[in-house]
Amino acid sequence: MRVVLDVQGNWRAATRLYGSSLRNLLNPLSDLLGRIAVRRADAVRTIGPYTTRLVQELGRDPDATLPTYVDSVAVSARPPAPVPDAPCALFVGVLERYKGIDTLLDAWPLVLARIPNAMLRIVGRGRRSVRVAAEAGPRLEWTESLSNEEITQAIDDSSLLVLPSPMEGLGRVTIEAFARGRAVVGVRDGGTADLVEDGRNGLLVGAGDSHQLADALVRVLGDHELAVQLGAHALESTEGWLLEPDAWAARFASILGGPHR
Repeated sequence: MRVVLDVQGNWRAATRLYGSSLRNLLNPLSDLLGRIAVRRADAVRTIGPYTTRLVQELGRDPDATLPTYVDSVAVSARPPAPVPDAPCALFVGVLERYKGIDTLLDAWPLVLARIPNAMLRIVGRGRRSVRVAAEAGPRLEWTESLSNEEITQAIDDSSLLVLPSPMEGLGRVTIEAFARGRAVVGVRDGGTADLVEDGRNGLLVGAGDSHQLADALVRVLGDHELAVQLGAHALESTEGWLLEPDAWAARFASILGGPHR
């Protein structure tokens, strides 16, 4: 049986990000398991430059780099809608600390102090749902889940996507937002920076810095012309990341069908 290691993020995050002293004891084990998996797999697939670097740090080049699958038909079924006049930020993801949701929640009151009519829409569920539910209100809307079509509509209804995760492997939702002509506000760490060019198709801030995040959100939400400009460049940025389903499947099948080690 051929074993393909699919590297979609930083496996070290579970013990290093927000790690307690007890979790830190697991760091050597996490590193060891990562090295063993990378070296023994018949093939290694990464999803972008960030995950490629993680694999190369362990002494191996990936056998293939294939972006995370995005349903190109669904996100491109209709032309992108114009950026709405009403300022709205969208977060889509698991509600866990490693996704940066706490940084976003800390930043949002700072945004509202400067743009009182701004709206934050959060889509997702997880262990931070309790805090999200407690802070939901007229300017913060929370939905646990949406269909793919509903997520596309939610992106169209927003001025930008915010992705504060410091260890994102690539960020499928970033590609989806680009395909709908929306800017992305993310962090410089992780794979987000492989997609977002600061000042061109979005803005990048320091990981875990709620004040920087608030400033970036205010900059885009408070300037409709800038949101439109960044969104136009975002739409151009899908080249190379958005593949037709048959093309993506063929490339993935070639990875599965290669030789054994």
